[in-house]
Amino acid sequence: MLYERVQAEYDCFIEELLALNQEQQSSRIHELRIKTVVLELIVNEMYTDSELEYLLLQDEPLRVLYEMFIKFI
Repeated sequence: MLYERVQAEYDCFIEELLALNQEQQSSRIHELRIKTVVLELIVNEMYTDSELEYLLLQDEPLRVLYEMFIKFI
């Protein structure tokens, strides 16, 4: 269930990027890379059960994980 929600959020993000011009896309490439890593971590089941439970409670789990990543990178 989490994967489907995050994938849908990721797909919307990609659509948003495609609507931007090349300069705007370039300025958000770091966001694309991090969100791709986050999605891959979910696909590869790298989160604990308690982390998954927390993420399932979030309205936008991909955004939450992205913000956590940029905070600690």
